[in-house]
Amino acid sequence: MKNKNTETIGSLIEKKSYQVKLNEADIKYSENQKYVVSSNIDIPFDEFVLDCYLNHNPASYGKYIQEKIMYDCNAIGLEISGVDTKANKGDYKMSINTGLKKYWFELKSSYLNKNGTYSIRNIRPYQKLNGGYIICFIDCLNNFSEEIYIVDYKFLEDNFNMTHMNGTKDKHKKNGFKNFSLSVKKDSIKHDLLKKSSKLKGNKIEDLHMYLLNIQNNKMVIEKPTKEKKTMYKFSAMGKMYDTDIVTRNYVDFIKDISNIHPYEMFKNSVVKCYISNTDVGMKQSNKINDNFYITSYSSTDRKIKQIEELCKFLDINLKKII
Repeated sequence: MKNKNTETIGSLIEKKSYQVKLNEADIKYSENQKYVVSSNIDIPFDEFVLDCYLNHNPASYGKYIQEKIMYDCNAIGLEISGVDTKANKGDYKMSINTGLKKYWFELKSSYLNKNGTYSIRNIRPYQKLNGGYIICFIDCLNNFSEEIYIVDYKFLEDNFNMTHMNGTKDKHKKNGFKNFSLSVKKDSIKHDLLKKSSKLKGNKIEDLHMYLLNIQNNKMVIEKPTKEKKTMYKFSAMGKMYDTDIVTRNYVDFIKDISNIHPYEMFKNSVVKCYISNTDVGMKQSNKINDNFYITSYSSTDRKIKQIEELCKFLDINLKKII
């Protein structure tokens, strides 16, 4: 099948078997050697990612894999097209019911690096992708096999430590254009969570195709995720009630009250692991406890509750849960 994207990828000049390419890719990964072969888009996906790795600069891997996925989707009848970067709506637009319904997806691809970590860069929450992020990991230690997942921005925000790119937190706050990156350690708890939380039934390219075909054939509809019931945690301690409806406020107020009795060093050296610092530089969602004491609320609700209960136990404070 001829596709206009073929010319942007290049034609196959030197044909090599999949096994030869795999051997060369293994050597490049282990010894940082460079092989020059051309990339052909009309080949199996597992072979294409080898061509891409052997032939191209890491900064361009994403562009070529993006075009390959779109090419293969078009080949099986999916109405997927690229998106103008000025639109700020991701990489792919998928039209349903003759254009009456549209979904936008962003592709994030990463080859496993030497530290055993995958990197996801340029996560932009302002793009409002109703389809989600298509994450494509290439495991260089497992025959360069692909792992593909689809998740929403909220999942990434809630479960990963995302860092600001291309500017400071204050700069992003002023212009409203946040841009994050994150990393995922191979076989880590976070990696396992990503696998379990994906919208796909499996993690291969065929699973992505089936998922998108089911949407296009109206066998499933991507709905706006419903918010989970808000967790409440109200309690009394040290003769005071911490009973607002906001867990974070109760948590921060509790830490402030303890800091009036116990110094910063107690928190720093305690077996209870609170995320604290004597400066708010580089700290997400920082809360000022006093002039030289900041604590982050950038953690899950369960984590905050656990820290409250552990601190009470450590300091022998009588804690009474209200709700």
